[in-house]
Amino acid sequence: MKGAISVRPLTQADIPAAVVLHRGVLPTQFLSHCGLAFILTYYQAWTDAPGSISLVSCQVKALSFPG
Repeated sequence: MKGAISVRPLTQADIPAAVVLHRGVLPTQFLSHCGLAFILTYYQAWTDAPGSISLVSCQVKALSFPG
């Protein structure tokens, strides 16, 4: 991955992609064995919990100029 990375709070809109990434990157981890619906519920509960910290990193799109 090239370019700048932005870090921001995980939102409800990010959760489906986070679940797929979690299961794909950590296939032998405990939560992955519980299934996608469980991981989805876990992430939803975590982001809704007061005082919780959940972050997502995103690649920042670079501007390109002709010339």
